[in-house]
Amino acid sequence: MEKGSSKLSIILQIYMSVLLTIIFIFLFVSQFDVTIEKKNPSTSTTVPEIPKIEVQTTDDGLAINVEDEKEKLLRAKKNRDELSQHCSIIATDCQRYYRTPGNNGGGNLSFIGYKLDDKYTTTENGLYSIKVNNEKSVTITAVGYETGKDNNGPVKVVCKVNPVVIQMDSEN
Repeated sequence: MEKGSSKLSIILQIYMSVLLTIIFIFLFVSQFDVTIEKKNPSTSTTVPEIPKIEVQTTDDGLAINVEDEKEKLLRAKKNRDELSQHCSIIATDCQRYYRTPGNNGGGNLSFIGYKLDDKYTTTENGLYSIKVNNEKSVTITAVGYETGKDNNGPVKVVCKVNPVVIQMDSEN
C-alpha cells in the first residue's frame, strides 16, 4: 500500500511541477506587450511607408523605370514556370504513352505515334509543340506570351524526353 501511494505522490509532484512551470511561463510572457509600429520620432505618429521609384538612364539618355523592369522580369519568370509545369505534364504523358502496350492505345515502348492533346496546344500561358525525334526521344517546345531574358523574343522552354528522363531547359 505504501509503495502505490509513493508512486502516486511522485506522479502528483511531477504534474504540479509541470503545471506551475506552464503558469509561470504564461505570466512571464503576458508581461510583455509586443507591437511593432513605424513611427516618426518628431511627432510620434505612425507614418505610412512611401514606395521608392528608381529611375535610371541608359547610355542613349533614355529614362527607364527600374520597378517596371522588375515587374516585367517577374511576369517572365512566372510565365516560364507555368510553361515548365505544362511541359512536365506533357512529358509525363509522353512517357505514359511510351510504356503503354499498343493494344491499349500506347506506343509499345516507342514514342512514334504520340500526338499532343489539343488542350495543350494553346493555353493561357503559351503555345506548345512536340517533335517525335525517334522511338526513344521527344522534344517539347513551349513559347510563352511574355518577353524573355533578352528583352526581345518571347519566353521559351524546351523539354527533352526519353523513356526515363525529362530534361527541362529555358532558352529565354
